[in-house]
Amino acid sequence: MVGYPVNSLPVMVILHSHYGRDVIRSFIKIFPAGIFGVCLFNLVAWLSLERLGLSFTIGLGYAVDIAYLLMIAWARGRAR
Repeated sequence: MVGYPVNSLPVMVILHSHYGRDVIRSFIKIFPAGIFGVCLFNLVAWLSLERLGLSFTIGLGYAVDIAYLLMIAWARGRAR
């Protein structure tokens, strides 16, 4: 889950109220890595929107974000 700040707090509140603090501990632990994915998406949009157009920029932004998240998941798997 990418750390979009707008919906993160309500998700944490709902999970905490239903399942307790142990469930949100992993969510909070990975949040900094996820929020960096949002920054990468914004960087791609800033660099390419005028040149490539909206549709291609959104696709490219998601591709970069997903590649980053896969790299993080791979690195975390190798660390274990």
